[in-house]
Amino acid sequence: MKDTTISLGLATTGLDPLRHDIIELALLPLDYNLEEMPEITPLVMRLRATRPDFADSRALALNGLDPTEGMELAEATDTFRRWMADNGIARLAPLGHNLDFVLGFLRYRLPGLMSHFNLAKAKDTMLLASMLNDQATVMRRQPPFSSMGRAALCATLGLPAEQAHRALPDARATAAIYREILSHLAVA
Repeated sequence: MKDTTISLGLATTGLDPLRHDIIELALLPLDYNLEEMPEITPLVMRLRATRPDFADSRALALNGLDPTEGMELAEATDTFRRWMADNGIARLAPLGHNLDFVLGFLRYRLPGLMSHFNLAKAKDTMLLASMLNDQATVMRRQPPFSSMGRAALCATLGLPAEQAHRALPDARATAAIYREILSHLAVA
């Protein structure tokens, strides 16, 4: 059993984890180069909203998902744990874009899963990009990123941003952003 870095992606019925639901969740296993691990199939789950009447129509228009379709949260929790056990994963080191947002939804909607994450090894593309902007500002240079959104970072870095606001494509884009930014950093 080992820790495995995973890129997290999710689609929600809105922006407030206290009010809105996760309706799609993806865990994309990554190797030490932050490339997709071919030996472990990504976990993608469609979840049924517990409160579909609270869904924000703008969020649903972005992801194109029906909040009344998918598995119940208990089934999702079991599927998640079975996927970890089947793949010999002890804990997950999460990589996310705006990881606080992602983990906020997991804390409120799937709290039983939080113990499976090693947050000491967490990585965040938005935080990394923001730090590079801060570094550029301190050095009196133009910050490299004018916006912190995933699509904007993909555009700035010359990366494709396919099917935005769907869990697995977002997880793949997040991993690509992190890899691309790291490839430009010099190690002292």
